[in-house]
Amino acid sequence: MPPQVGSQRLEEVCQLIDLTIYELSRLAASRERPAKTTLSVKQEAALANEPRLLACFYLLINRWTAGRIKNKLKLTDLQTTRALTKLHRLKLIELRARNRVRLLTSRTIAWRKAGPVPDCTRVAFAKIFSKPILIKLAASCVSKPASSRSRR
Repeated sequence: MPPQVGSQRLEEVCQLIDLTIYELSRLAASRERPAKTTLSVKQEAALANEPRLLACFYLLINRWTAGRIKNKLKLTDLQTTRALTKLHRLKLIELRARNRVRLLTSRTIAWRKAGPVPDCTRVAFAKIFSKPILIKLAASCVSKPASSRSRR
């Protein structure tokens, strides 16, 4: 039989690990649910419509903290909190105190092939690669025989 832990001791442990008893119980309960690997069309559309939100979600599933995302994307505190709140409302993350998050999805997402996110990334790549300098660069790489290209 496991040892009994009193409520006072449990509160002390929670303070040490910076969690409330409620957060600890939610964390224990969440371990029983498998994480989603696919998102709803609504969730994908919301991410596709806001590139910053998609970037935040992508970085979160790659284990970035909210603070690190804020610095990397050059966001204000308010912009960071708004993005996290939107992800929380979409049920992609659980937003906790001090902008800590818990993913409600798997870290590996299976995007719909003809869904909103792949469509928006295709458009973004088309814009990037439609720039004249990149078209010339790509053409010069393609027009050279493979043997004349520098080898690594």
